[in-house]
This record gives sequence, structure tokens and C-alpha cells, in this order.
Amino acid sequence: MTQEELAEVLEVSHQTIISLAKGQFIVVGAAPTVLKVEKNVRAAGVSRKNIHDERLTI
Repeated sequence: MTQEELAEVLEVSHQTIISLAKGQFIVVGAAPTVLKVEKNVRAAGVSRKNIHDERLTI
């Protein structure tokens, strides 16, 4: 998921994503998707301590 796709999912602009860098993010889903989203959230400036994940398996 790119930063642009993340912004689209969150229905916000790229500038808003940058301003959310101090927020808390909870990412839930299949491991490959979670890792991809986390990578892009980190690229938007979010600290690792503000990213929480739950990787689902089937």
C-alpha cells in the first residue's frame, strides 16, 4: 500500500497523513498487508512506538 493508497483509504490528503505522524495506528490484517501498511506509515513519519499490529493467520 502506497502513501497515496493509504490516504485514499483514510479519505484524507497526503498532507493530513503527514500531520497524523504523532497519532497512534493500529494495523490489522494478513501479515504481508500489515507489513506493507506499516512500511508506508513509517515512511509518512510515524514512530514505531505509535504503530501497533495484529497479524492474522488462517
